[in-house]
Amino acid sequence: MLVISDGMDNHSRHSRAELLERAEESDAQIYTIAVAGSAAPSTKPIAQFEERRGLLFLDELARRTGGLGFMVNGRTTFAKAAASIGLALRNQYVIGYVPHGDVRSGQWRKIGVKVAVPEMKAYARAGYHGD
Repeated sequence: MLVISDGMDNHSRHSRAELLERAEESDAQIYTIAVAGSAAPSTKPIAQFEERRGLLFLDELARRTGGLGFMVNGRTTFAKAAASIGLALRNQYVIGYVPHGDVRSGQWRKIGVKVAVPEMKAYARAGYHGD
């Protein structure tokens, strides 16, 4: 899934925590392009704080679902972000494993993926609920 947003909350039905939980449970990779506004110098500090908070939320959403997050502020950086997402999607691998213990416990199971090649980086979801 690709989300292009400024990350600002416009009276959502769900809290940020609920959205993160649902996103993690959905088993979908979410890629985000956070569109940074060019806040005027006269912008109130609370508005600047909320903008930063929204942009960081989009990055966290991508990271926790195994996607990638990008922050853009113009056409050039937007094109680069879109190209990077396309490249990541074309170069994916799927791995699997069989967990030990009670897999139907409903508990959150944290997972980690490490790559043996130093120049490479793995992007993977943070875990899953054993249902």
